[in-house]
Amino acid sequence: MITAGELAARKAQDTELSAQAARQQKQRKLSDAVSAQDTMAVHQAIAEGADIDAHDHGHDDGPKWTPLSNLAMRCDKAGTLDMVKSMMLKGANVDKRDRRGRTPLFHAIMSGCSDMALEMLKTAKDIGTHDGDGVTAVYRATERGLTDVVKALLEKGASEQDARSAANHVKHEGVRRLMGLPAIEEKTAAPAKTSYSYGYSSGGATLKNDL
Repeated sequence: MITAGELAARKAQDTELSAQAARQQKQRKLSDAVSAQDTMAVHQAIAEGADIDAHDHGHDDGPKWTPLSNLAMRCDKAGTLDMVKSMMLKGANVDKRDRRGRTPLFHAIMSGCSDMALEMLKTAKDIGTHDGDGVTAVYRATERGLTDVVKALLEKGASEQDARSAANHVKHEGVRRLMGLPAIEEKTAAPAKTSYSYGYSSGGATLKNDL
């Protein structure tokens, strides 16, 4: 026989499961709107209670990206920057890290999107964002030759040592100049040497090139 306490516990559990399902549905609606880059649908999903900074579910051991990070990773698609600006105006957090420590700013840099990264840097506070191996955003920006982004990161206090370390290994003149390093001169390939190897025939010695 079910006691009153057990019945109340079951009811509370059912209520929580229903609430969880409702939250997930709202988040799916937001995720779908972001994927479709439908600004009006995004705003509607947020108005209905979707969390603009919620990590996606994915696999339990997955990176857990926010909608802003997902947009940053496909920033080459037309209209993405406008969508990002719109979401930032709605309060989307450019400093929300995923499980590996990467923020939307980091993903924008990894995707080589200078305009988006510079837009995020207007409000970003997490300048030390990094990947799971500890490689920082300023290192990646330097590595990719995003000179304006590197400059903006350094002005906000990013590690000059990281930027210099990356600049030492790249040929991008802009970042090398920014870090006070000389341009790398392209070496002209030396002309191939003629190899003389002698073969023998009834006519005597001949050059290998003549065989």
